[in-house]
Amino acid sequence: MHIFIDESGQFIPLDGAKSRAAATVGLVVPSSMQGALRRSFRKLKQRLGASGGEIKGASLSETDAAQVIALLQQYDVILEAVVVDAGEYRDLDITDFKVRQADRLMLHITREHQPTLIQELVTSQETMKALPNVLMAVRPAGQRRGIARRMTQWLLETATMYYAQRRPTELGSFVWRVDAKDASITPMENLWTSLIPPLIMAKTTMSPMGMIPGADYSFLERFDSAPVDGSAPIPGHYYTDITRVLRDDFALTPSEDDLGLQMADICAAILTRALNGTLQPPGWQSLGSLFVRRERQTVRLIALSLDREQHSRDVANPRWHAVVPTLEKRARPMLTRRTWQLVKESGT
Repeated sequence: MHIFIDESGQFIPLDGAKSRAAATVGLVVPSSMQGALRRSFRKLKQRLGASGGEIKGASLSETDAAQVIALLQQYDVILEAVVVDAGEYRDLDITDFKVRQADRLMLHITREHQPTLIQELVTSQETMKALPNVLMAVRPAGQRRGIARRMTQWLLETATMYYAQRRPTELGSFVWRVDAKDASITPMENLWTSLIPPLIMAKTTMSPMGMIPGADYSFLERFDSAPVDGSAPIPGHYYTDITRVLRDDFALTPSEDDLGLQMADICAAILTRALNGTLQPPGWQSLGSLFVRRERQTVRLIALSLDREQHSRDVANPRWHAVVPTLEKRARPMLTRRTWQLVKESGT
């Protein structure tokens, strides 16, 4: 599968001056449909008058935005998103949160874990504390760990469960493309290669990703590994080397050079404009069909908690809560009919 990660919104603390949504999104495209989708998107760009350049989601009309969504609906793509209100926080609050999150990286790591994992996390602590607050305000902050880590883990879990039932061959390879904001690798972009893999590996050691009974995970076996804590494998359990998955084929790429990132950018912009009230329902309401419905929260809304005893809190923005139910109502089911029947029969 091909995974494109981009963002929308300015991640600058506004000291509570106003509410403003900022989103990190992941767009998953089946590799078997990459070529056809890219050809169709090029034709759409021509119709929209941007055949030779990049279409920015911030400039699309309601009609144009709906056309992009309608195109993506034809190719069994998956959209995952994590949204925060970047306008709520002060710079000092972000500094405090950043240090606390960095210190928590080693919370559940013991001497029993692999030395390489421990060293990677120590290095990642130093990298995270050195991040500028303009970036820290959104990407690595959120529920229990960073938004980037949480979004990537949720995206992986959703995509593997969904395609294991419908397109199992897609689990055989993972192509990652992350939008490169500058000519040089920024500290935050470096986290995608140095911090996110060990974070997810440490998390999945304690809480493995969900798997669907009866689904075909055989193509994921090329990423099998032994338990990272050195314990003996448990029969019937999968031990996936998340680091290998995330580094299978990874590149930081300017969005103007990659059609997949351009589509991810448009989806991110449509979502943030809907939440910020700058795009009317005809342009965004069908976006929900690109999400896979989750039991608790399909579109992840996160508010950082400045309380040292909490990691996150409920989002209270009334506009957001008017938009999200419409999106979630149109989301696709995770289980196929066959899988649903197997789940009922197994009693899980």
